[in-house]
Amino acid sequence: MVLYSCDGNGDNIRQLSYNNENEAEPSILNNGKIIFCRWEYTNRSTGFFHKLWQCRPDGSNISHYFGNDMTTPMVITEARAIPGSHKVVATATGHHSFNAGTVVLLDVDKGENGEQSITHITPETSYPESQGMPNPHYSHPYPITETLFLVSRANHPVPPQGCVPPPNDCGIYLIDAEGSRELLYENPDVASVSPIAIRKRERPPVLPKIVLAKDADEMATLYVQNVYLTRNDPKGLIKPGSIKAIRVNALGVQPRADRALLSATVPVEIPKKVLGTVPVDANGSACFKVPARVALQMQIIGEDGMAILTEKSFFYLQPGEKRGCVGCHETSGVTPPSENYARGMAPMELKPGAGPQYKGGLSFMRTVQPVLDRYCISCHGLDEQKKVISLVHDGKMEWPQSFQELVTRGDHRIGEAGYMWGERNFSRPYEYFACSNKVARMLVKNHSNVNMDRDSYMRVIEFMDLNAQCYGDLFPNKPEQRQIDAKALAELRVYIKELFGEKLAAQPERALINTVQVDESRILMAPLASAAGGWGQIKGWPDKNEPGFQKMQQLVEKCIIRSPTENNNGWEPTLEQGGGEKWVVEEQQKYLKQIDAKRNAAKGK
Repeated sequence: MVLYSCDGNGDNIRQLSYNNENEAEPSILNNGKIIFCRWEYTNRSTGFFHKLWQCRPDGSNISHYFGNDMTTPMVITEARAIPGSHKVVATATGHHSFNAGTVVLLDVDKGENGEQSITHITPETSYPESQGMPNPHYSHPYPITETLFLVSRANHPVPPQGCVPPPNDCGIYLIDAEGSRELLYENPDVASVSPIAIRKRERPPVLPKIVLAKDADEMATLYVQNVYLTRNDPKGLIKPGSIKAIRVNALGVQPRADRALLSATVPVEIPKKVLGTVPVDANGSACFKVPARVALQMQIIGEDGMAILTEKSFFYLQPGEKRGCVGCHETSGVTPPSENYARGMAPMELKPGAGPQYKGGLSFMRTVQPVLDRYCISCHGLDEQKKVISLVHDGKMEWPQSFQELVTRGDHRIGEAGYMWGERNFSRPYEYFACSNKVARMLVKNHSNVNMDRDSYMRVIEFMDLNAQCYGDLFPNKPEQRQIDAKALAELRVYIKELFGEKLAAQPERALINTVQVDESRILMAPLASAAGGWGQIKGWPDKNEPGFQKMQQLVEKCIIRSPTENNNGWEPTLEQGGGEKWVVEEQQKYLKQIDAKRNAAKGK
């Protein structure tokens, strides 16, 4: 579920939010903004971070409202503005006890995180799950004043996940901050929930739209005034001049059914894609364009291309939106610097991420394996004396040995569940990903004098900085599942032997062929001259127009077995490619036809 808006008659339905999880329980604040509960799993615990966010009615100016750095309570939801007050009332609940918890009053003037901003209206009820399963429990608070509320109340413990509560478990109560609890209504047969006072309310201000028309440019503009202004560096480890760029990552969608393979070590991970980087000025500022309607994550990058800090959340922008930040998670309420660095700055385009560009998120086999094939497997895989570490792809889907060697070997912090589960709920400099990785440091020191080119080096670094995901999406029918035809492979080996000798022809099939990034197969690139874009490692072809190269290319293609339902659309697969469940699509189409029929009938009257 994500947020949508529409006219009073149901027309002009428009998507406002672009989470890959749920954004739900919206209501209007007294300042005209929308407040809602965001559910997110972005490199943090899957259980603790489902708190309150806000945006303008057109979906612009998305920002944190309260609780995103707090592990307890796990969830804050059902927020409503209190008449004549800047405070809001909400339900604090658990990850597995949604809409069943304790009623709290929030005053963000006292801070956007922390218990100092929370008043417990129902202190007899603890935070569910993190502090047990309390009895009684509350939901759907509706404020009359700052001290008087309508609520739903159930007089039994919060049921564990998977248990069905009694059908008549809730009644309507009037409660106050002094401890009074008065039952107003209870149905012996069915639960009574979501009380609303029928009375005239003061209309919040109508905020002007800043979103362009639907057919407008699908880009937005982001301006950061000073990346060095951050609350996430309490020890002052980030030195002036150390930040060279900002990297922008896109977060992928999650399917509605089972999640397919993505990460070997993190059970609930979000697929990511490097959209690109933009340089940071010496004064710490940057102004650049980003795609609208996409969940975005930012990283600040050092001279070595590695992420110094990583946003453990995400944001999105609307088409044509212009958004400015004082810093990178600067202290809330900080006064911006007096210098206006944006004056005269033209928004820059993002420089795309390293390696080949393709739909969906970063794929190890497409982006990293060609680098290993080019620079590493001659020692680590093909050399019998050094075969204890093999970086040759072995064709396994779960999980390739070359991938496992990078992720599981050595003392580092990439691709580990600890990053999500409790070590930190906020970022700190130089702690995770490539900065902590032994292999990355070996590459910086030019391990074995391989003289890796910058693009190849950045392929490996970006893979690590995306938390070492193996696959680029959570859908089935992946291109990485392609197999090799044995008869065609035998024909290929004959031709390799004819041109380059028996030793090369006898090498492992995956050391010769990349079944996904086919154009970067080692048997094509190693004999191709550097001037023609090849690796120039074997005397072979001066360019791709050579008949020998083209014949080898045809034989390689002949080896690859492709499924007719293979997902080549990344994060937007068709139904046949595993992009959804048939009954969902059919019911959606049926519903849309019914809506169209009603509208056409109304127009005909």
